[in-house]
Amino acid sequence: MRIALINSRVDAAGVNIRDHLGVLLTEGGRWPLADDHELVFHEVAGRLIYQDRIDEEVDADLIVFISRHASAQPVPALTVHVTGNYEAADLGGEPGALAPAAPAWMHAILGNLAARAPEGYRVSYEVTHHGPTALATPSLFVEIGSTAAEWADPAAGRAVAESILAAAPQETIDLIGFGGTHYAVRQTAIALASRGAFGHIAPTRQIGALDLDLVR
Repeated sequence: MRIALINSRVDAAGVNIRDHLGVLLTEGGRWPLADDHELVFHEVAGRLIYQDRIDEEVDADLIVFISRHASAQPVPALTVHVTGNYEAADLGGEPGALAPAAPAWMHAILGNLAARAPEGYRVSYEVTHHGPTALATPSLFVEIGSTAAEWADPAAGRAVAESILAAAPQETIDLIGFGGTHYAVRQTAIALASRGAFGHIAPTRQIGALDLDLVR
């Protein structure tokens, strides 16, 4: 399997994670992602949320976007999510469009983050949000939040890099999540305690925007 790890040069957290990925791979050791798959690193100049059709430039079976997470509530956090817009496209992508998810990979990385998070960091899924949406290749975002201090934190960068490289998806039960808040507390708890692997998650406030075609 060919896996692309994509960061933006204007994203401090993405650069932090990428640098630690490089260090860990140089140090050697047993990393399932590197041992069992072909890895491709790719850096873009602009923001990741606007990289629609990046899979036409990067040949891969899975795309892992490594990125910063920003929040009005500056809580240290390590998060995983897939992209899409249930309503308007305020932050990239297209309105009413969802990118293909990779639930088993998200599940594996979420569990690794929970085991490796530095003290004081919250680990969770996020609900589906922002772009890119125009992708044919399954993808996910792995993020460090929520302020510049965390984006540059070497402990967070190493924890995320290790969590990605240690990912070895097991047999999962793929799920769609409905309800809850942005940080998908209930879905995160289910995933960490079971084989339930969420792809797209719709928060309570956006349930009314769903239709049957979008859910399918």
